[in-house]
Amino acid sequence: MKIEEYLEDLRARQARVRPHGTRSDVVYPLGEISVPDHVAHWARLRPDRAAVVFEGRTVTYRELDELSRRVAGRLASEGVGAGDRVAVHLPNCPQFLIAFLAVLRLGAVHVPVNSIFRRCGASWLASRLASAPRVQRSLAGAMGRT
Repeated sequence: MKIEEYLEDLRARQARVRPHGTRSDVVYPLGEISVPDHVAHWARLRPDRAAVVFEGRTVTYRELDELSRRVAGRLASEGVGAGDRVAVHLPNCPQFLIAFLAVLRLGAVHVPVNSIFRRCGASWLASRLASAPRVQRSLAGAMGRT
């Protein structure tokens, strides 16, 4: 089956199961902007609104935007730029989101590294990322942690 035939069949199947009245086209109220730009928009519009709530701590849109800009600046100062791969080895926490947004802000590629990777899995990934820029220093200060 050719890709065009496959896509036509897929679209027909989606149309059959789509609830009546549900739009099939994508609507971008802010235009086609990046995820960091969406965060920046909400930081301007609703700066004190909760963006992330984690273990009793609230990070507002203003804080999230500011922290991700700081980390992006730090990554840029370490030589990270558009198209570079950045491995992020963090558990599910606000710092993961901050790093994610910072990497995207630079146009780099976010490569999440599962924090429960076994040693062999981490070694394999490290070999795949060998040519990627490495940020050796801790970003704790840029992320607002001490």
